[in-house]
Amino acid sequence: GSFARFERGMDHLLAAGLASLVTVKHPVSTLTADHVDAIRNWSEVRGLRHKFAAEIENRHDGGQAPSLYRLETRKVREVKDVLHTARTGGKRPLPMAECAVSDPDPSAPERLYQCLAGRTTLFVDAVGRASHCVIDREPSFPILEMPWDELWAQMRAWVDQPLPADAPCSGCSLRGGCNNCPARARLATASPFGRDQYHCDLTHEEHGLPPARAGAPRQLSACVA
Repeated sequence: GSFARFERGMDHLLAAGLASLVTVKHPVSTLTADHVDAIRNWSEVRGLRHKFAAEIENRHDGGQAPSLYRLETRKVREVKDVLHTARTGGKRPLPMAECAVSDPDPSAPERLYQCLAGRTTLFVDAVGRASHCVIDREPSFPILEMPWDELWAQMRAWVDQPLPADAPCSGCSLRGGCNNCPARARLATASPFGRDQYHCDLTHEEHGLPPARAGAPRQLSACVA
């Protein structure tokens, strides 16, 4: 009966004229992979935006149970291909590697974080602890007790620190757009310098490359089509 209750709640939002403020987000898992088309159609009939995500994250306390419901990387690519064709009528192209998202200064050390976390965005939890990322909440800072400039500077220093040269992903040219970020690495390995093998494999699948394994040569090409 939970879906019927969900629909009633959504009907109330639509009746109140709030359709433009609603986005239906569907985490695609092994339990719901067969429902993608139905959920897309359900949303479109009601004039709602919909968003699909295949990232199933592990627990902050180290629990790995959620990853049991992740799709195989090949299936993730297939789902994205189907959705792209449904939206555009065309075939989804392979992504380019990091050409448009790499550091502007190629001689600078590799930064730990490649995204905008801790640079233009932050996350504040229910007790007022600010961190650079909703997934990776270490380090965190008391937003009501620290001077703003100091908090922002310490957060920026954390995300801008160099990636250790011996880290599994050091030197890989796919880092700029990789699904394996330090936040996910910490959930999988307890270290932001590690590698979540699933998300690494997902990135390689997206680029039509074989999975990376320990001891294998890193992907070092400047741009991969």
